[in-house]
Amino acid sequence: MHGLELIHLADPPGTSGHAVSPCVQEPLAPGSGFLDCEFVVLTETVNGSFLVGITSDDLDD
Repeated sequence: MHGLELIHLADPPGTSGHAVSPCVQEPLAPGSGFLDCEFVVLTETVNGSFLVGITSDDLDD
């Protein structure tokens, strides 16, 4: 996992092992409305991640 993990959501130990974590990649630049994040998804069969720009409104929701 890369960056600062905002939250880690996972199945209980001993179950399916699915997990998802949004991680901050870059500090919020002055004047920028977006926070560069990476969502990391881990499952038994697939591991992946994708980059996304989120706003403070997204975090509030």
